[in-house]
Amino acid sequence: MTTIKLTCPSCKKKGIIEISDESIKNVSRGLLAINVTPDIICEHTFIAYVDKNLAVRDYFIADFQIEIPELDEIKLKEAKEIIEKDKLNLDAIKLNLSANLITHVLKSIFYNKKIAIISDLSYLNEHIINFFRQLIEGSFDAYISVISVDEYKSNKKNYKEHIVLKGKDIIRDDEKIINPKRLKVEKQMVSHFFMQLDPINSFFELKNEIRKTFRLSQSIVNFTSQFKKDVTIDSELVIDHLEKEFNFKIDNNYLEFLLGIVDVNFGVKNIKAVGLKDYLKFSTTTFRPKL
Repeated sequence: MTTIKLTCPSCKKKGIIEISDESIKNVSRGLLAINVTPDIICEHTFIAYVDKNLAVRDYFIADFQIEIPELDEIKLKEAKEIIEKDKLNLDAIKLNLSANLITHVLKSIFYNKKIAIISDLSYLNEHIINFFRQLIEGSFDAYISVISVDEYKSNKKNYKEHIVLKGKDIIRDDEKIINPKRLKVEKQMVSHFFMQLDPINSFFELKNEIRKTFRLSQSIVNFTSQFKKDVTIDSELVIDHLEKEFNFKIDNNYLEFLLGIVDVNFGVKNIKAVGLKDYLKFSTTTFRPKL
């Protein structure tokens, strides 16, 4: 066993954890994601990324836990069939794609933006494409390409309408779609994906969360379609609608997340978000994706 000293990115408390030597051996060009659960160092949950030399390269933490509604979605058997059909290497995905990158991709998908991921791991490109394609199949549409650094430098003009990502960095986001302060739900989804040790279960749960997001967004869009476009809809009506259709009371943070999607992705702009200050701030910003 090998010991590593970590610092909680939330409360800054330090602690030492043990990881197996076998885990380190599997780290070559990627980073090892170490899942730190509550009471190991402190009460927080976070992910620490270390390289093959045991140097901590990054941390990832969901800001806080949001109550996300439960819906019956795909079954575990279906997830296994998807993984086997496309031969998805989920271990390689988790080793080489950072939690921040996956979070940023999800945000871009939810807001209907083209995405270019810069990667020099050409052997992994097909797995990256298949991974995201299968995650969103049956829900959102997305255009995702994986390119090299040289390709991006040589053809930057071809990616003017893209959100361009590399590792944890946002290389291009002209419309400022990815705001770190408004990634609460996406970060929680991705955190659960990395915390789930079984690769099939982790894929299964993340795909379900994306499908759930799509179903709830579509439900809001269908509900608002009965009103005239010049009629302002109180968000409390939306809450009541979701409660009647799905039999749950939706969390305000999760509603804010859904309203952003139906606004930007589906063009529903006449919902008055009562009590949702963050969303009201978003609605009055000057940047707006072209629909």
